Amino acid sequence: MIHIVPSISNKSSGPSYSVVRLCEILIKSGLKVKLATLDYKKKNLPSFVKSFKNEFIIKKIGHSKFMYKWLEDQIKINKNLIIHNHSLWMMPNIYPGILRTKYGNPLVISPRGTLSKWSMSNGSIFKKIIWHLLQKRAIINAICFHATSEIEYDEIRTLGFKNPVGIIPNGIDIYEGTKKKFKKKNKKKLLYLGRIHKKKGLDVLLIAWSKLQDLHQDWDLKIVGPDDNNYINELNPLIKKLKLKRVFFSKKKEREKKWKEYLSSDLFVLPSHSENFGVTIAEALSVGLPVVTTTNTPWKKLEEYNAGWCINLSVENMYQCLSHAMKLDEKLLHNLGENGKNWMKKDYSWKMVGDKMLKTYSWIQNKEKKPDFIF
Repeated sequence: MIHIVPSISNKSSGPSYSVVRLCEILIKSGLKVKLATLDYKKKNLPSFVKSFKNEFIIKKIGHSKFMYKWLEDQIKINKNLIIHNHSLWMMPNIYPGILRTKYGNPLVISPRGTLSKWSMSNGSIFKKIIWHLLQKRAIINAICFHATSEIEYDEIRTLGFKNPVGIIPNGIDIYEGTKKKFKKKNKKKLLYLGRIHKKKGLDVLLIAWSKLQDLHQDWDLKIVGPDDNNYINELNPLIKKLKLKRVFFSKKKEREKKWKEYLSSDLFVLPSHSENFGVTIAEALSVGLPVVTTTNTPWKKLEEYNAGWCINLSVENMYQCLSHAMKLDEKLLHNLGENGKNWMKKDYSWKMVGDKMLKTYSWIQNKEKKPDFIF
């Protein structure tokens, strides 16, 4: 089978991790998998990746006639070849729909957050044009959608799609290195780790911090991640206006340096306007770090598992929740962290995710009884 995603080179983007790991676990199970991307000439790509040059002058469009021709040739060889497309809005996400119309091969669509209300209403006029001219018709006849959460399932249904939808979360690699320890120290750290992007609600966090910084002088706020479309330039006037203190920005961290950020922190926050999954939440929980996030993410069970807090996004709610969490002693923070770690081990293993995806493909190919996670 063939998976498609425009790029896997941005390590701070969720699909760069989750799509690659999904392919790896499927290959480990015995499935023959190729992953097509536009990461032309990138170094150290996995052996199962087939990369193509982005030929169009406007790189956001991502046109590659060679990718299209290669996909078409593969389908001609095997008319039952499953194409699994991840994300939307670029030409590699449109080619599979064109080919399904032409050849009738099975197509699975994983929107990866691109069909959220926030995503649909934000962005350039280009996105709206692409949606009506190409993207909607490229996915409307999919055999099945894949949603990583109930929130994403609802987003698919809200847009009117009646296709079957499988709800399968992303998996998470449980960190097996140094154990997270909470201990008394002069300075504690509130961590945000992810893209520095308008969608992430960092302006709300910074305004809330302006009310917290004098009340909790033993805490620092650290924001780690790549600057997406120069969004830091939009935040700088706000930072100066609010006269913020002890706010530190850092470039994106990968591999062991990323895990060290989690391990050296005392509380994790993701104040997002929209997330289809939120892999950084799962990573934080997996090392035993309590989490504060919003109901715009699929993590409402944080409170059910007593591993953190999930709030309606507003400055006042963020301020009240963070203030409460930052007052907790080390023992309570440790207990919350352990609850989250145990939850991740139970419900978010890559083996479980791979097994469900294999059942989905088997149902598509063999017309077996529909699995109970497909609706």
